Amino acid sequence: MEWLVVIKVLLLTLPVAVIKAGENVTSISNQLVSGIFSNYHHFIRPRCSSNSTVYVVMDLALRQIIELNEPKQILHTNCWLRNTWSDCRLKWNKSEYHDIDHIVVPSDKIWYPDLTLYDSSAEISNDAVKDYRIRVDSDGSVSQLLPMVLASLCNIDVSVFPFDEQVCNLTFGMWIYNGLDVDLAPLRDGDLSKYVQHVEWWVKSMEAERIVGIYNDIPFPTVVYRLVLKRKSLFYMINLIFPCMLISTVALMGFILPSDSGEKVNLEVTVLLSLAVFQLIVLDMIPPSSETLPLIGLYFASTMVMVAMSCLMTVLVLNVHFRGIHGMKPPRILKKVIIGGLGKVFCLQTKLQEEKIESSYLNEEGIKYNRHHNDIFQIDCPTRKPRETRNNNDELNLNTNGGVGHHLSGVISDLLHIHQKILSVLDSISNNIVDSDESKRDTKDWHLMAIILDRFFLLLFLLISLSLVFGFVVRYLF
Repeated sequence: MEWLVVIKVLLLTLPVAVIKAGENVTSISNQLVSGIFSNYHHFIRPRCSSNSTVYVVMDLALRQIIELNEPKQILHTNCWLRNTWSDCRLKWNKSEYHDIDHIVVPSDKIWYPDLTLYDSSAEISNDAVKDYRIRVDSDGSVSQLLPMVLASLCNIDVSVFPFDEQVCNLTFGMWIYNGLDVDLAPLRDGDLSKYVQHVEWWVKSMEAERIVGIYNDIPFPTVVYRLVLKRKSLFYMINLIFPCMLISTVALMGFILPSDSGEKVNLEVTVLLSLAVFQLIVLDMIPPSSETLPLIGLYFASTMVMVAMSCLMTVLVLNVHFRGIHGMKPPRILKKVIIGGLGKVFCLQTKLQEEKIESSYLNEEGIKYNRHHNDIFQIDCPTRKPRETRNNNDELNLNTNGGVGHHLSGVISDLLHIHQKILSVLDSISNNIVDSDESKRDTKDWHLMAIILDRFFLLLFLLISLSLVFGFVVRYLF
């Protein structure tokens, strides 16, 4: 029973002891804070030895890339800033204060360096610094840990967009202190161990470099973090480059489309408008600059020029195609150059044979119609000659039979008159057939020249398009 009494006594006295110990520790902490801050002025930097320079070591960890606004050339990043320095006025002997080796105090209680991002595009504000506390160790080491969103200027180079790399410099330095008062140095390169991947950018590296600028023989140290970003181009390949190549291929189809369809010009104009829309999309993604033009912008502009030229070529082909309908004869030199020259290249040459049409004539042997290339008809109608009398008994004596001879002479005269009318009608029919054949042949020649020109412009458009693509690829690689 005695041990039960002992346990009860312990249970009753233990909370009181814990409370007293807590009160003792709190009292010691209050004494510590009161002791070290009794004569401390937070607006005066530490000066504790002959070398009064305060050495600040900074460490920057990249947490996330929020946005790279290319038209405005501003980079928004979420970073963790870690600064450490030594303040000799904040030292104490921890054995005298119940082994308290560190304390955490508000930032407005102690001095801290005015570390500034030089290329910041945000409004000047120290509210973010004041909201976070600072750790002070017993040896006088001070640690300032600040999560912050940085908005920095970044010079964007979109010459090889969307296969580009961007280098954004984050330059930190003291705003009011020079290097003789406060020296600044990086702990290491940028910390990427806690980085969260961005959907558009790869982070290739984040190197740190200390640069000391001399102004009026006074050093001003700065720390520059070079953030190298590589764009993920798959999105732009699928949504910009591939549709542009597909539209350019559709422009090639305009040269293959038959002229009689009546949709050649409509197709080329539609392709031109589509390229103009895609170019506007690209212009919204890149900064307005006349110093460096992106390759994709040049490609769209070149393709638009080529499609506009294809519209002119299509109008020329349609003009050639429909000239035969109006009865125009193709010039001999055009037939030689287009059909005789280009036709051989594209295997569209036909035998050009001049059809010689012999005019009808009436001679002593009759009326004869003949065509050199294609005989439509041939009429030989010899005039009647008086039969040679081989026997006097068979000869018709017109003197004794004057009535019969006069009658036969009238009949022959009527037959000759009818014969002349028939020949006149046949001559008119023959001329109409010949003219119709010539018109059809001329129309076919115009159509053939239009087809050959279509093939020639198709090959020209294809060669120039491939040359542009090859040139852009070479420029990107080299």
